[in-house]
Amino acid sequence: MASTLSFLPELVTSYDPSEYDGRYLLLDEFTSKINAEFRCVGRDPIKNVSDLIGMPIMVMDPEQETMDWIVYQDGVVIQDASGAEGGHGRMHIIQHVAERMERETGITIKRGSRVDMNMALLQKKPIYVAGTRIDTVDYVKDAKDAKAAADDSVDLVLTRVGNMLDRVQMIVVAGGHPEYDVEYLRGKLPNVPVIDSGLGIFGNVTGFLLSGEETMRRAQEGA
Repeated sequence: MASTLSFLPELVTSYDPSEYDGRYLLLDEFTSKINAEFRCVGRDPIKNVSDLIGMPIMVMDPEQETMDWIVYQDGVVIQDASGAEGGHGRMHIIQHVAERMERETGITIKRGSRVDMNMALLQKKPIYVAGTRIDTVDYVKDAKDAKAAADDSVDLVLTRVGNMLDRVQMIVVAGGHPEYDVEYLRGKLPNVPVIDSGLGIFGNVTGFLLSGEETMRRAQEGA
């Protein structure tokens, strides 16, 4: 779940705040996002990332085919509260959007076209199915079926987290469709700050890049 690496330093390094110099993890931007959400729920803002040490944090990553999530504290993943569920990733939402398109257009949208539709929705561009143009903008904004599908996935995660959910002090959403999950989480857990990483589908790329940079830094220091 590399998209988490771009947000949370404990997953990249054995984090020591005295050594952190801000070069690798873009945490200035994320600290601003964290503080905005902390203020929304009446929490005091953090001064820097070291204030997150000791805080139980949940990260949700809606992937293409799965919904992944971890709960961790002090760099240690709490295995019993973490997991992944197949059939509840972005394609779960795409399926619901495709069903709505089929009802409204009368065109059968097969799996290959649904992959195209996924990118079209992300880019807000039309798709062509059997030579017919279908505009996706209305579906991005108004797809209630897709919203219901996302809510179902979030409910599954919250159930699987179990009793640990009461201890979670912050939730980060990264991955394919955070916009669907963030709003619902804020409604379900109004006193818990929920942060949209803003990375979307580029979270994995960013995570691997930053993890690689940190590995290279360590190797150079040890040379």
